[in-house]
Amino acid sequence: MELYALNDIVRRRLRLLYMLNIIDWVCTVILLSSGGFYEVNPLMRPIVTSVPLGCLIKGVLPAAIVAAIPRLTLKLDCTGITKIIRFTNIILTFYIALCVNHVFNFILLFLR
Repeated sequence: MELYALNDIVRRRLRLLYMLNIIDWVCTVILLSSGGFYEVNPLMRPIVTSVPLGCLIKGVLPAAIVAAIPRLTLKLDCTGITKIIRFTNIILTFYIALCVNHVFNFILLFLR
């Protein structure tokens, strides 16, 4: 596959990852504010309850990474870009599962 096409795949996957990251953050904050849920990840507990920290860690920092990675891929060959695509697929799978979990939690929340 052509390098340009591979770089485009990376950019699209990174944008999707960023959107899922923001969806995860918003859903987590909503579920936590309901009082019936808690943050499972001990590293994220202080972050999701603080708006400035949440904006930085879940919004600004990932946006910078999403902006930087495509520039870095310009220096890679097809093999390197393919490895990045595989890695983003693994992370996408995790975030999709996490968002599905949020859907189930919202169902539980509204059925109470």
